[in-house]
Amino acid sequence: MEVLSIDKIDHRMSGRHVLFTKVQTLSFPEATGPTLLEINLQVNHGEFILITGPTAAGKSVLCHLLSGTIPLFHSARIQGVTELFGQVTDNLTLPEVIKYLGYMQQDISSQSFNITVEEDVSFGLGNLARPVLEIRSQVQKALATVGLIGYEQRGPETLSGGEAQRAILASILALDPPLMILDQPTSEMDPWNREKVWEVLADLNRKGKTIIIVENEIEALLPSVSRVLVMNAGQIVEDVLITPEVKNDWLRRLKPRGDRSSRLKSVHSIESLEIDKPAAVKFSACQYTYSQEIMGLSEIDLEIWAGEFVAIVGPNGSGKTTLAKHINGLLRPTTGQVTINGEDTSKRKVEILAREVGFLFQNPDYQIFSVNVLNEVGFSLKVRGLKRAEIEVRAEKVLKQVGLWSLRHEHPYRLSLGQRQLLAIASILISEPPIVVADEPTTGLDHQEAEKVMELLKEVHKQGRTVILITHNIELVCRYASRCIVMQQGEIKADIKEGEVALKVRQYWGH
Repeated sequence: MEVLSIDKIDHRMSGRHVLFTKVQTLSFPEATGPTLLEINLQVNHGEFILITGPTAAGKSVLCHLLSGTIPLFHSARIQGVTELFGQVTDNLTLPEVIKYLGYMQQDISSQSFNITVEEDVSFGLGNLARPVLEIRSQVQKALATVGLIGYEQRGPETLSGGEAQRAILASILALDPPLMILDQPTSEMDPWNREKVWEVLADLNRKGKTIIIVENEIEALLPSVSRVLVMNAGQIVEDVLITPEVKNDWLRRLKPRGDRSSRLKSVHSIESLEIDKPAAVKFSACQYTYSQEIMGLSEIDLEIWAGEFVAIVGPNGSGKTTLAKHINGLLRPTTGQVTINGEDTSKRKVEILAREVGFLFQNPDYQIFSVNVLNEVGFSLKVRGLKRAEIEVRAEKVLKQVGLWSLRHEHPYRLSLGQRQLLAIASILISEPPIVVADEPTTGLDHQEAEKVMELLKEVHKQGRTVILITHNIELVCRYASRCIVMQQGEIKADIKEGEVALKVRQYWGH
């Protein structure tokens, strides 16, 4: 890592300033250009700052810079300086940083590495050599705050995405830092837990905590935040102090056009279901039990027909992802049976099922492994033996569809999380499977990119293929799905059929 000085740098640090950065450029090795440009930011004590902007705007990289993970963990060429409570971050060690700052990264899998939830939450305090009784007290307080009392001995791998996010947030709350930087901390949470976390953060801010949060849900957070930073193309293009007048103006700008109720009744109908043939997906008395006797699914009976667009909703930990993983054979039922087009999944290899079931993971990094974007998107066709020329034609088409063609020679991990999500989707769409399972496909995407993903799934559905969507976004359910399965505690609580989705889904979802 190379740090270059900036002449006449404006050191405005005082007792009120907790964070200051002035960076002309930040570039990664082998990148074609800088990722951040002309960043000049001062954060005062007690501020609640919302950072927003389109996918790949540089929001996460800015968080890495502010938290000191650049340069502590990520190599970069930086022209400038960042100060944390008056100290240059380059000169701080990790134990010194965590006395001041708690950082929740967008990729939560990189922050969970212990055997149990309790060990994950206590890890930071233990490394600071805090007394055992204090650690236990802080861990219990933090778990209670995020609603995870009783999860202490659960393995992190048994948690849903939203539960995992709450566990990581608890590990930060346990440290009780004066400054928190949270990158998309609620992206995989259900609406209830998301609102609860926002209330917790607002309360902590009122008590004096300084909070910086990256979120796309501007409207929901606007009443709580004191300042909004809008980023685009690696720059802060707007820095807005939220006064009552500004807040009202933004809310008017963000208000959906037209009558909301009429928009929610726009349900896509199914022209014909092949009910005279075996169901595309069928669960028969299916039960699944994780280790430690944790119930994942309980007596599931479900049929999904070819050509349906089915949404699966429910709170975090309700069994949605567990159900989905049975469709492509990643999980096998403890008892009961799952069939795809009439064939038992327990008798078929996962790689064979993958030709019939395209599966988008909740975390796209679980399915990305190639050296560049082009190789990644064409991999499934390569293993099937298609000729290189045909692969390239289809890869170009799908990458242009998702807006990644210009990045085809980039390493996937040079992309933002949202772009990696689009890459994972492209890798599925290129093989044209008859069944597509999308587990939270809009996580981490801005509204424009989320709309693009949903229109792609809509096009897949129009081609006669079956789409199974797992989401917490009820707007998406009402706009795109022809059927909605509501899950809770591993069971199906409601099966809302075509024509009733917009009318009933909110009733079951609690809205």
